[in-house]
Amino acid sequence: MSTIQAALDRRYRTGPADDGRFGPRTRKAVVIGLQIELNKKYNAGLATDGVFGPLTKAAIARSLRKGDRGNMVWLLQAALYGRGYDLAMDGCFGSATERELRAFQRAAGLPVNGIAGPDTFSALLGYRHDYRAPHYGHGTRVSVTLSGDFDDAHIHVHVR
Repeated sequence: MSTIQAALDRRYRTGPADDGRFGPRTRKAVVIGLQIELNKKYNAGLATDGVFGPLTKAAIARSLRKGDRGNMVWLLQAALYGRGYDLAMDGCFGSATERELRAFQRAAGLPVNGIAGPDTFSALLGYRHDYRAPHYGHGTRVSVTLSGDFDDAHIHVHVR
């Protein structure tokens, strides 16, 4: 993880996060890298603040899939590696990246398609939890969304 942290700082000037773990600073650095790449590739106009919120999610204009190459794939690989998935950090979306992405999607309760789109990036880098809340009555859903960084988190609760 230290090598990835150093590469994030070298590529995106994210500041030191050399603690060897995929904690809040490293996650923020990956999001900053993603925001920079989205701005370069798609002229997204995102603030490079490291917050994976609705604007960053909406800016993911093209999903990543097997055969893709480049910095966005490398950032996907960094996020997967940080979550404990075993793959090379080569910026090439090959069979290993697809296999590990599918494993993450399965574990996260996402559609398992091996394609990294807005929902997959959100699950990797954002904060959202849906759960049934039986004390509100049968069939009631409570959605809790956490946004921002650990230092400045915002919690939104929606009961339906």
